[in-house]
Amino acid sequence: MSTPPRINVEVPRDPSLEDGPWSPQWPDQAFYYNGRPRILLDEEQGGPRSSVETIATPYRAPEPPKDTDLGQQTNEVTTQQQVAWNGPDDPGNPKNWPRSKKWATTMVVSAFTFISPVSSSMVAPALEIMAHDLGITSTVVSAMCLSIFVLAFAIGPLIFGPLSESFGRKPVLLLTNFFYLCFNLGCGFSQTGAQMLVCRFMSGIGGSAPLAVGGGVLTDIWDPHERGKAVGIYSLAPLLGPVIGPLAGGFIAENTTWRWVFYATTITAIVIQFAGVYHMPESHATILLQKRRNRLAKETGNDNLYIAKDKQESLAQAIATSMARPSRLLATQPIVQIIAVYMGYLFGLFYLILSTFPTLYTEVYGQSLGISGLHYISLGLGFTIGAQVNAQITDRLYKKLTAKMYAKMGQGRNPPLQEKKMECNCNCECHSAHGSSLAASPTAINKLAPAGGPPPGGAGGGPSPPGMPRKGRPEFRIPSMFVGSLLIPIGLFWYGWSAQARLHWIMPDIGITIFAAGSITCLQCMQAYVIDSYTRFAASGMAAVIVLRSLAGFGFPLFAPYMYAALGYGWGNSVLGFVSIVVGIPAPYLFWFYGQKLRAKSNGKLGNVF
Repeated sequence: MSTPPRINVEVPRDPSLEDGPWSPQWPDQAFYYNGRPRILLDEEQGGPRSSVETIATPYRAPEPPKDTDLGQQTNEVTTQQQVAWNGPDDPGNPKNWPRSKKWATTMVVSAFTFISPVSSSMVAPALEIMAHDLGITSTVVSAMCLSIFVLAFAIGPLIFGPLSESFGRKPVLLLTNFFYLCFNLGCGFSQTGAQMLVCRFMSGIGGSAPLAVGGGVLTDIWDPHERGKAVGIYSLAPLLGPVIGPLAGGFIAENTTWRWVFYATTITAIVIQFAGVYHMPESHATILLQKRRNRLAKETGNDNLYIAKDKQESLAQAIATSMARPSRLLATQPIVQIIAVYMGYLFGLFYLILSTFPTLYTEVYGQSLGISGLHYISLGLGFTIGAQVNAQITDRLYKKLTAKMYAKMGQGRNPPLQEKKMECNCNCECHSAHGSSLAASPTAINKLAPAGGPPPGGAGGGPSPPGMPRKGRPEFRIPSMFVGSLLIPIGLFWYGWSAQARLHWIMPDIGITIFAAGSITCLQCMQAYVIDSYTRFAASGMAAVIVLRSLAGFGFPLFAPYMYAALGYGWGNSVLGFVSIVVGIPAPYLFWFYGQKLRAKSNGKLGNVF
């Protein structure tokens, strides 16, 4: 007789059950403990979290053939114990941390995300002076000293984002920030153009990690219905960095030397490093459960404890799988591909606009290096206004649309079975890592419910556990993007033609503010969409979209001088505005009306990704 399939069941922790005899009916009785199904999930997207610390998983071993000499048979019982969260209110679960601790973690992660983009543009006002001191005569090489830092952003996240899913968020952030500050300090000591290019690229590699890892941290600690504001603050940091950088860099270079641009950012990175060491706890659930398992094994002497994982892999296999994940996402997921292209275009525009500021305000408006840097405030003002307004609106819209969806379905608090995503923070074997629905996974259904039992959750299975938040679709993050996609071309037209006509300097600044407000709104919506679509692998999802974003940020400024020399500020920005209309305005409609179908198509290809 073949071994019957193992059934994962959830019961209150009771040591007497672990060694006692099992009746054949025990698994079914335990599964329907208290008269309703209890699902072994730790899902922040609507499913109940695991409610026991230790889960006994029994089954009877296959019965051996009868020994005719003895006339009897023997049954052997095997018990495994899984370490999971100790109830839905387990304080060890990052989603149950106090709000003060969540916000402190969010702020520290945002600080990591802020410092490297500051370095990406802080040297921009002093670029000509630096090129002269280092003996750089080519304008392309001079521009590369600025943009090669952003090129590194296309490589680093592909490595560090997935590694954070295997080894934890905190060690990856701390090690990469240390790597960044060492090479950033090397930039300040560079004596040749080659040394500067190498140190800029390597510091960019280290500084790129928070751009991918930060999204994973937010997924770890925030539930979907409250994540919008946190994503708003986090996504604001990498955009404010390139704004504040030139503002400070202009005055530093004017009053000291361009080398102090790098010394100042290194000192700031050291301060953030200490903040991360002492004020940012590890948030990845798999790592936390592994520590709990090790502690319990040491205290009890029981080496049979385990945490559920998708696959039993060697360290080398786990690293290879993790590092390949972002590339596979980008190659196979239509959602990731579309978002990557549009985000890449927006970041390319942003860095292209940044590259025009020194020439416009020093040559056209005749302002000093320090004063011209003040115009970056218009970008920061637009980003801040757009981020704050969108952060206030996005969570409210999400809750309202989710409530409307459930009212229309009439299915209670939980999504219907076919919409329930089996995603969790603990890598548990009962969930589909790639986010496919239960309806698409008969094996998963069979693991969770015995034959003939009522369906789990709110799909006819009774009320869900109290306090569970409702989970909406990722498309509910999109509505603000309808407005943001309109503001982008308006801002580009305003900026270009007011600069072409040499109107008062406030007019181009107004256009830049409008452009920045629209850009941050769209970027926040798309980042939240990716995080909601690939929750447990949010770091890999963000790493995948950052690739094209960084390549565009590197490439667009290289052709900006030639474009504006040929077309002028008016028609040059008009061309960009027309492209924004063609590419950007249809994007929110595509996500809103076809996003669910695209995600379903993506889910069908995810089996080979994870």
